Amino acid sequence: MNKKINIALGTMLALSAAPSIALADSADNFKGPNLSLGMGIQSSTFKTQEQGAGTWTGNGDVSGYSGSFSYDRQIEWPNDAAKFGGKMELGYNVKLDENFLLGASLTGDFTKLLSGSKKSSSAGAMSCLTGSGGFSAECATSSGDGGSPSTGAFTDTANLNLRSLTNEMTLKNRFGLALRPMFVITDQTAFYFKFSYNIADASGFASTIQVRGPGYGAGFETNLSSNWFLRAEIEQIRYTGNCNDESASVNVTTSGDGGVSGSAKTSYNSGKYTADLKSTFSVISIGYRF
Repeated sequence: MNKKINIALGTMLALSAAPSIALADSADNFKGPNLSLGMGIQSSTFKTQEQGAGTWTGNGDVSGYSGSFSYDRQIEWPNDAAKFGGKMELGYNVKLDENFLLGASLTGDFTKLLSGSKKSSSAGAMSCLTGSGGFSAECATSSGDGGSPSTGAFTDTANLNLRSLTNEMTLKNRFGLALRPMFVITDQTAFYFKFSYNIADASGFASTIQVRGPGYGAGFETNLSSNWFLRAEIEQIRYTGNCNDESASVNVTTSGDGGVSGSAKTSYNSGKYTADLKSTFSVISIGYRF
């Protein structure tokens, strides 16, 4: 359905560009403050990566054990289906000459985007442990779903436990600032390009992080009366962000002395969680010029 909306908007853009003769001073019909409300189809893709490395030391009954760890887990949340959503935009257009304007706008998109169910990336995730003090270990491949990969069939073993993630990623509270060079193609229709910078809140792990990124798009406006206008637009935004992540834990199990088990204290050299999100929005808006 999203492809059909994009094709329809592209056709409307092409049709609007057909009459390419602008009338003198026609930019006056588009200048000044304006407010628009729109609805459209949104699609999104979500990718995250967890990376960490450090050392660990056993506590209590396993205090004689120590070692190091590292991990690199990549998770994808594919888009299951395009979703309807709304946006509001407050803008101001400045006339540069008879056929050109420069617009600036503030956009608020209050639709909460949800990803599809999570899945591991094809690369998988490598969780590695090495140890000392009678401890044997090796690198072990985890399933990437927050489980506890074992180091192998050893007498003394350790588990590296990665964070359990939710089944969905959420992108909400989206705002953006945009510039729109506008080209008047008839006395009542203008075509524009859009360049934006955006922020949003992304969640799907223990804490919500703020993600930021650029957007680009194109659209047209056609006047319905002296104040009311119709706008059609396609825009793609890429958000990225990261936060410190030191959530992995280590558990040690031994067979000596009747067998004991215990947790370990981890000391991170580095730990980071990175989110990479992409959103495409095809929207039709109704607006008012003041």
